[in-house]
Amino acid sequence: MANFVDPQDVYEYLLSQGVSIPAAQGILANVKHESRFNSTAVGDNGMSYGLFQHYNTRRDALLNYARKNGKHESDWKTQVDYALKEA
Repeated sequence: MANFVDPQDVYEYLLSQGVSIPAAQGILANVKHESRFNSTAVGDNGMSYGLFQHYNTRRDALLNYARKNGKHESDWKTQVDYALKEA
């Protein structure tokens, strides 16, 4: 089941995490392209997951990060936090 996130919410969250306006805009463009803001998007024959379509071992690392932090893998803030941490 799709779990769509409001792009404005993602944008405001990115800014609250200290991301610059241009970087936040770039991240939003990437998310739009990768998942259309669906935090449960699955691609690449099941090998990619989430807003950023983390692939293979990066997908596994995202899922482990969510579980380790007591969150569900579909939680969009957890996905954003992981993407920022990973970068």
